[in-house]
Amino acid sequence: MALPSWFTNSGAIARTILISSIIGVLSLGALGLATYPSLPLKRSNKQPRLTRCALEADSSWSRYKESGNREDLDAAVCFKQAALDACPHGHADRSAILLMLSHLLYLRYKKWQGADDLGRAITLNRDALELRSEGHHPDRAVPLSNLAASLRSHFQQSGRMTDLEETITLGRAALEIRPEGHPDRSLSLGDLSIDLGTRFRHTGRMEDLEEAISVGRAALELQSEGHPNRPLSLGNLAMSLWTSHEYVGSTIDLEEAIELERAAPELRPEGHPDRSRSLGGLATSLRTCFQRGGRVADLEEAIATERAALQLRPEGHPDRCLSLGNLAISLRVRFQHGKRMADLEEAISLGRAALELRPGGHPDRSLSLGNLATSLWTRFMHGGMISPLEEAILLERAALELRPDGHPDRSLSLSHLTEDLGTRFEYGGRMVDL
Repeated sequence: MALPSWFTNSGAIARTILISSIIGVLSLGALGLATYPSLPLKRSNKQPRLTRCALEADSSWSRYKESGNREDLDAAVCFKQAALDACPHGHADRSAILLMLSHLLYLRYKKWQGADDLGRAITLNRDALELRSEGHHPDRAVPLSNLAASLRSHFQQSGRMTDLEETITLGRAALEIRPEGHPDRSLSLGDLSIDLGTRFRHTGRMEDLEEAISVGRAALELQSEGHPNRPLSLGNLAMSLWTSHEYVGSTIDLEEAIELERAAPELRPEGHPDRSRSLGGLATSLRTCFQRGGRVADLEEAIATERAALQLRPEGHPDRCLSLGNLAISLRVRFQHGKRMADLEEAISLGRAALELRPGGHPDRSLSLGNLATSLWTRFMHGGMISPLEEAILLERAALELRPDGHPDRSLSLSHLTEDLGTRFEYGGRMVDL
């Protein structure tokens, strides 16, 4: 993610000790935290500990960026915490220390999934926001955006809609104070587009999807060729258009989504940390294109592309479950076309692995439940054993429980469960299934 403009201009305020690296963060998902330079500390004989701890934190952070070793990041967190402890309330630099510490904790959470780190990052961002009061601080948009990013991740972990609602509220507030011409306006537009798309997928409110597309286009327009966030905006808009195709059926939206998805990987070559995101989005659109047009080449490319994305998402990667699930779907689709049992068996295996990575409380657990249920039902239909059908019914019931009235996919779960029960009745004659 690009550095907010106020950091690139901070030399007029004080000497910047360190400029932090750019970090892109997504959920289903999202733009991530804004990134920060270390505190522009003013040397003072009255604050030697504050200065010393801040410098040690900067040194550790620099080492981490070079090494990627957790111990260097842990040291940066410890020293930045010590700097915060040494920084009295009312100090002009306290909010900057709070924001940098929250940034380090959030990064550690994203890399190693420590729930305590995420909770602490949220608390620190709230504290920083309080110190940058509305209408009085020129950089209030930064803690607004960062708190929104932390809550977005918390929603992805907990599935609590209140987290998502607050994320959207904070995002709108940040956008309001980044008007036309503001160098960071595209960042806020992109964040808001992602969050609105997420809310649509959980509530089915069509106005959210329409606004997500509109806001996503606005973000992309502000990110011309060469902009570091352009590939992210390409992928986000493509996802919204693909979602529109899935729920509305617009072929034009699907064609545009594929065009955008093909452009994104070109901007994220081999070695780019977000290449897997672009590959995954392209694979999904290609599979959908096959299902609409029947070109086998589209399906084969979708599977190859999704395998490439999965290789870039090893054990522990936050988006591994997404690639596992999508590859499982594509393999099942190929089985339905070519009847290669190996494809179906692999689809079931991958589906189980994806479900394990989405435990109870995960906002997308219903997707993994439904996908695995469909693969198991397909296995029964082509193998005759009753056990896959029994498991499919259990999984589909569990998915239905997670899709209450008003959920956009509730009708899908009802339809699948009805079909599964009807199949079991035809197989065993149990009247209760009718």
